[in-house]
Amino acid sequence: PLPVALYGVALSGARGLLIMEYCAGRDLASCLPLRASGSDERLFSWRRRGRRVALELAKALNFLHARS
Repeated sequence: PLPVALYGVALSGARGLLIMEYCAGRDLASCLPLRASGSDERLFSWRRRGRRVALELAKALNFLHARS
């Protein structure tokens, strides 16, 4: 899967907004319980994708905190 593009950040006081590419489909909460076809392993498990998502979120938060 390709990464989702981050277009920018809007800051207003203590609040921030990430401006990201629109991706049609489900939201993260509805994807978490999905299982791999023919398996009991979650599609969105820590081993499969969780580490990368956590890293990208941490990078985005670091960016916001550095600007506040």
